[in-house]
Amino acid sequence: MTEANYSGRQPNNTSFIKTFVEEMPPDLWTINLYKNNPVLEPSLKDYNNVYIPGILYVDEIIFTNKLKINIDIDLTKIYLSDSLIDNLDKITVYKYFNINKKINSYGFEKDQVKNLFPDLINKNNDEINYLEFIPLLLNKIQRMQIEIDTLKNNLEN
Repeated sequence: MTEANYSGRQPNNTSFIKTFVEEMPPDLWTINLYKNNPVLEPSLKDYNNVYIPGILYVDEIIFTNKLKINIDIDLTKIYLSDSLIDNLDKITVYKYFNINKKINSYGFEKDQVKNLFPDLINKNNDEINYLEFIPLLLNKIQRMQIEIDTLKNNLEN
């Protein structure tokens, strides 16, 4: 077995490591405040993407700036007026046979919804947005529950 003899010198193990440095700014990352919390941001707009080839461990929450801002700005608790709630009672529920799916379905008359709740008509395809009815119906149920609880309390007293 032959052993390498370097006359007491250590071999150059770093000669195979390549380093590429292309005019990086002195401060690639800066710490800024976002809603009174420190955040790490790229210092130049050219450096707005981060690539992590391995695993990213996060102890807290990851959120996108746009989503967080939209939620903070657009999310408001709704207090429906009595007249708006009463409009829910005016909508007629229909049962119809869906020819394409060959099943019975349930729905509303579009013109009636358009007159009472114009915001619930999709502007792109002029269809009823049934999902948007859920918060309105839940609000109606909550109000009805308050009325039931009040009536029960009055009967008990």
